[in-house]
Amino acid sequence: MSFNSGADAGLIDDLITRYDLELVSVSNGFYTVRTYTRDGVKLAAELQEDPAVALAEPDLITPRNLLNFLPDDLMLARQWHLENRGEIDGNTAGLKAKADARVVDAWRKLGNLGSAEAVIAVIDDGFDLAHPDLAEKAVHPHDFIRGDDNVAPEPDLFAPIAGDWHGTACAGVAAGKPGGGQIVGAAPNAAIMPLRMTDHLSTLNVAKWFDYASDNGAWVVSCSWNAEAKVFPLPTRIAQAIHRCATEGRGGKGAVVVFAAGNSGKDVNDPPRTQNGFAIHPDVLAVAACTSLDRRASYSEKGREIAVCAPSAGRGGLGITTSDVTGTYIDSTGTERSRGYKPGDYHNDFEGTSSACPLVAGICSLVLSANPRLTAAEVRDIIRTSARRIGSDADYVNGHSPEYGHGCVDAEAAVTRALEVAASEGLLIADLGSGPGTG
Repeated sequence: MSFNSGADAGLIDDLITRYDLELVSVSNGFYTVRTYTRDGVKLAAELQEDPAVALAEPDLITPRNLLNFLPDDLMLARQWHLENRGEIDGNTAGLKAKADARVVDAWRKLGNLGSAEAVIAVIDDGFDLAHPDLAEKAVHPHDFIRGDDNVAPEPDLFAPIAGDWHGTACAGVAAGKPGGGQIVGAAPNAAIMPLRMTDHLSTLNVAKWFDYASDNGAWVVSCSWNAEAKVFPLPTRIAQAIHRCATEGRGGKGAVVVFAAGNSGKDVNDPPRTQNGFAIHPDVLAVAACTSLDRRASYSEKGREIAVCAPSAGRGGLGITTSDVTGTYIDSTGTERSRGYKPGDYHNDFEGTSSACPLVAGICSLVLSANPRLTAAEVRDIIRTSARRIGSDADYVNGHSPEYGHGCVDAEAAVTRALEVAASEGLLIADLGSGPGTG
């Protein structure tokens, strides 16, 4: 706002105090103030009636509309989980229109591909940071096997299928780079923090992973793994490390921790038969899987702790197209083999809750791009309450289904909700612009 010429510093300070405002800045006669307790539009109208005020206008946040900002990566049309049009190159088999995570719609709502300041930590096996869709996206990479920043995948010379390929695929689903190669992730502009994990889940190791992610600024943490044991209650040290990450990370707002529910088709919490301590942690978003036909993936684990489901491969549907490890290697027989799941730089059949998890992680990054002031708990709540119900109404009790959680993750609805919160909680700024008589 701006003040009339007769308003001195004392009068201005008194007005700011009287209306319970926070002074943000003064520039060229404009006093920018913020309210945390009042409706910005009503406040501006009330201030305009004050005899000391020359001009009071609310700064109404509205999504920008950028032309031609959507990525044109060649395989985007195959990435039905981002936008399912019901056909790919004229083929409709295995596809149901709108059976997707509404990610492209979320980009349109944001007017961009997410914040470049967002950081998604992916805790997994190796990462091919030379891949064109991952190159120059990594921040604070760390290998907990080698003890350095070399997170490159290693082939198994005796069992080629068992190489270190998983992390590269997950990172592509979460944050594949626009225009770098041929695919994009759910949060294309986000940085990735690739953390190459050990092949065993000792208490000390796992705690280190989450502490590292938190200490180095992760906004979101994606974990497409669990314990091999069918019953794995979390050791206290691991549970506390996840809690610290989810409540103290990101400058005290918390990093959003996302876990794959698992692929055994069983309940995540049915002791003494099963218990996935990671998925049932109260500070975690546990993600099940659904298909390109809006059906439950039969392998997907279920239970009362499932937060949402997300698109992945499944019976009758299509797989997920993502990045794959590049290059070749020589195996133990002297044969040259392609690194990665398949020859080439891309994997068209990534599947399981392993793929559903980084998709939700990328969407959480978009939500925080819309409103970085949200806490991790608020993001988890937005993801759950904005989910799109699939299956039948009979599957849900009090808004929750053991198979689908609160429904299929809906990036557009989640981003819309984050923008609404931004507009109602302190990001609605009364900009009291300069007017006549101000110096």
